Amino acid sequence: MIDQFSAGASALLEVVTRSRQNKSALHIRFRDGGELLILGNKDTYLQKACNVAEMMSGFYDYAEAVEIDSRSPILAEFEGKGRALTELLWVLTSALLAAQKAEICKRTDVYRLSSWPNLTRLPHNSTAYSIAALLSRQPHSCRIIASKLKISIEDVHDFCAPALKCGHIEPVSKSVEVTAEELLPKASSSFLSSVLSRLQG
Repeated sequence: MIDQFSAGASALLEVVTRSRQNKSALHIRFRDGGELLILGNKDTYLQKACNVAEMMSGFYDYAEAVEIDSRSPILAEFEGKGRALTELLWVLTSALLAAQKAEICKRTDVYRLSSWPNLTRLPHNSTAYSIAALLSRQPHSCRIIASKLKISIEDVHDFCAPALKCGHIEPVSKSVEVTAEELLPKASSSFLSSVLSRLQG
């Protein structure tokens, strides 16, 4: 069951993602007086009198959400106070439930690291650096990452879901990945011939 916090994060994530894709600017005013300005064209967001947690928990209670253009006086009010929109995308994705993160990055999808996230500014678990380092060397699926690092698939999703949303990892062809079977030692043909001959009597 999705609680209000996760539901708010999911809904706000969809709005932010759409604004970024459309390169549009969106102004959201919350009932408690907080404001959020999403500048998809500049890949920036600005907030006033609210934090991210309040935005997520109160997203369904916003008073007004309107698209604005470059002539809006609101832009001047927020001038020079922006932060990278990818930071907001990361935080919102991290707040999703485990099942929602699993929908973003499937177990068998193969990813490579395209850029290092600034984890000093972002929520992450203790396995994030190891996962990033592994994907910087070779593409892998979430399933293989979990197997190689001996961590849970949930830990992998905690990194890969926000990293994918922010563009820090990108999908590649599944044929690129070295599978778990390929990592196993191969039996020699002479050994296989010997086993087959015994089975045949």
